[in-house]
Formats: sequence, C-alpha cells, structure tokens
Amino acid sequence: MEHLITAARKNAFHHIYAVDESSNAPMRALARSLGFETRDDPFETRKVVHLLYL
Repeated sequence: MEHLITAARKNAFHHIYAVDESSNAPMRALARSLGFETRDDPFETRKVVHLLYL
C-alpha cells in the first residue's frame, strides 16, 4: 500500500480512497496507520470510506 501511495504522489494524484465494510476492523486499523481518514459512507449504511489526501 505504501508503494501505491508513493506512486500516486509522484503522478500528481490528489487523493486515494477505499470503500469498505464498517465491520472490517483490520482494514480500519491499516487505513488509520497509513494516515487515512475514515468516514461513514453517505449512501451505504454498512460501509465506510477511507480517504487519504495527498
């Protein structure tokens, strides 16, 4: 994942996001450790959006 973040920055991406089940604790922990913000998905009550501004 760190390789993807580095490549995205080098290629002028503005952000990276992932949509995941809100019950997926390991993914939430990974996203948090990489600096992602986690928010509830406004369209799917059982999902969250992990967002990293680059």
